[in-house]
Amino acid sequence: MTFTKIGTILALMASLNGTPVKQHQVYIRTMEVIRVNCNTNTVTCVDSEGMKWKFKGIKDYEKKDLVSCLMDTMGTKRIKDDVVLDHWYTGYWVE
Repeated sequence: MTFTKIGTILALMASLNGTPVKQHQVYIRTMEVIRVNCNTNTVTCVDSEGMKWKFKGIKDYEKKDLVSCLMDTMGTKRIKDDVVLDHWYTGYWVE
């Protein structure tokens, strides 16, 4: 099931209950992996603005890898409450 279908279903369910519907928007953010925690299966990344983000699923990620993340605004203007919906390997950082 695609994110679009899931969003549509959730919006319909909320409107049937009389709950105001927030408009979620998705966008892509590319980041550098700064930490891989094998014990918690968590990858920590930093974006170009210095904000740190975490997601589960270490796969073959290593420090200095570049990762693109599909982000959700959660229907707010604040970026700090955005969440990572999906992620994929993009490349690696060479100094």
